[in-house]
Amino acid sequence: MKWSSKIVFFLNIVAVLCLFCSYLAPGIDPQHYWIFSFFALMYPILVIANVVFILFWSFVEIKYALLSLLALLFGYKNFSSYVGFNSGKVTSSSHNISVVSYNISNAIEAYDKRKDVKENKKEKMEGFLSRFKDEDILCLQEVGEYATDIIKKNFKDYHIHKFDKGTIILSKHKM
Repeated sequence: MKWSSKIVFFLNIVAVLCLFCSYLAPGIDPQHYWIFSFFALMYPILVIANVVFILFWSFVEIKYALLSLLALLFGYKNFSSYVGFNSGKVTSSSHNISVVSYNISNAIEAYDKRKDVKENKKEKMEGFLSRFKDEDILCLQEVGEYATDIIKKNFKDYHIHKFDKGTIILSKHKM
């Protein structure tokens, strides 16, 4: 084996080891071993690199292509969870849930100190929020007291889950 092929083979081994580290990432707590999270983020690049090595070695020396091929086959479960393989057909028994997330900035556009302007702005905000009445789950951020009153008035059929820091989840389903 030439020295240039040895360098490529060494890089191939590094790519395979990094790919195996990305396979381990879902089972390792990032608070203890954070480095594996970076390998998980690089997963698509590592797959492509190993495919390139397979193509390269298939023209140079086919037996070295087995290293990357076996590494990719070993991680088939990871790949199948990363890329969806399905027919794309939606059956009548499937359940679709619509989710919308929106930052309403405490309905700042609906607030005004002048009472006559405030009512007009409030109606516009209520009209805007009414666009989301058909959604199953509505996640709202930066919801203050003023916006909470508008939301409670317009989403009476929803379960309201309020969290700290002004986050509200409105759901048609019990959680």
